[in-house]
Amino acid sequence: MGRTAILFAVAVALLALLGACSRLPPPENSGELVVAIASGPASYQFEDGKASGFEHDLIEAFAESRQWRVRYVIAGDQAKLRSLVRDGKVHFAASAWIDDDPELQFSSPLRESQPVLVG
Repeated sequence: MGRTAILFAVAVALLALLGACSRLPPPENSGELVVAIASGPASYQFEDGKASGFEHDLIEAFAESRQWRVRYVIAGDQAKLRSLVRDGKVHFAASAWIDDDPELQFSSPLRESQPVLVG
């Protein structure tokens, strides 16, 4: 086996180990729930030193019932929410739109809304 092949094999092994390290441990082991969330008044907003929002409050109640800390990762858009989940950077995403993505599992919606035009 040539030197180039050995270096390539070592590089592949190191990349595989790096990929495995980037996954989060389960919150049962770490005590920390990591959640991707979109910023907005209905989901998560931070004003006057305090976080609030519908999804924020639900997540906080869930984590409190399990005695976990919560760390929020603010995502700028729906694509970022999904990539954070796919890459194992968060345990789940809140405020994500439900679609037919076969790589992800979605829960039943907690609330639904319909656009209304007022004139």
